[in-house]
Amino acid sequence: MIKLESPTIAFESAYEESVATIKGAAQRVPYQAASDEVRILCNTFDRLAVRNGFADALSSDFTVPTLRHRAMIELYDGQFSRSKRTKALRDSLRNASPQGKCPYCGEGSVQELDHYLPKSKYAGTTVHPPNLVPSCRDCNVEKQNYSPSARQPPVLHPYFDRTIEDRWLHAVLVRDLSAFPIVRFEVRTDPVNHPLIQRLEAHMNVFSLYRRFGVWAASTLNDFERLLASPLGSGLDLAGARRHLQLSGAQQSGGHANSWEQATYQAMAHSDWYLPDHLGLR
Repeated sequence: MIKLESPTIAFESAYEESVATIKGAAQRVPYQAASDEVRILCNTFDRLAVRNGFADALSSDFTVPTLRHRAMIELYDGQFSRSKRTKALRDSLRNASPQGKCPYCGEGSVQELDHYLPKSKYAGTTVHPPNLVPSCRDCNVEKQNYSPSARQPPVLHPYFDRTIEDRWLHAVLVRDLSAFPIVRFEVRTDPVNHPLIQRLEAHMNVFSLYRRFGVWAASTLNDFERLLASPLGSGLDLAGARRHLQLSGAQQSGGHANSWEQATYQAMAHSDWYLPDHLGLR
């Protein structure tokens, strides 16, 4: 997961540019007349964001009174997401993440813009820049129309959640039934914060990150075991192997506290059985 700076693109720029691309002055009129209503809804979004209050976001509170139901969805689908005139806005949002990495998972390449509050339910914010998060295709597909509520904790918002910068993703190595090592990821906070843990687990589950991280971690285990079997790794002792894993974790994580790479390499380095078994010390 990667923390991003909140977009500097003003609501007015995104909305007015999108409306301006509509062919036909008569078709633009309803949107122009609703500008102040949409601004109020976007301000409501911003207030929720500041206090991490997205669980209180009701879809009924984001309806634009003077526009028909699908009008704002069509403004995004037909204008903002396709017009050459809004391409610079789209590119600015998509390019906001370092190295083009998806901030939801920290691994995939940014290809799309995800509506943090789904456009199908929160119509008033379909072109509001803080509601548009650069995302890889896998995360966007996994999230679908997930909506936060009192029963469904909000997933992390890369623009607003400082929690992304605190260490909470951990991993342990366990043996499966065939004694093959697997990496199991878990969420922990220090001190224990149950409401936050529920949000973090929701994030991991909504984006299928327990499963996806497990697949990527399995590849890391295989690569390291091939290294140990090669001439380059044959001379490693326990201290050297741990040092190699710790350095690899720091390098592969890119400095992000909750990368699956960092958690995986730390689990490999600190397991009380993994390195001794693979170095023939038992």
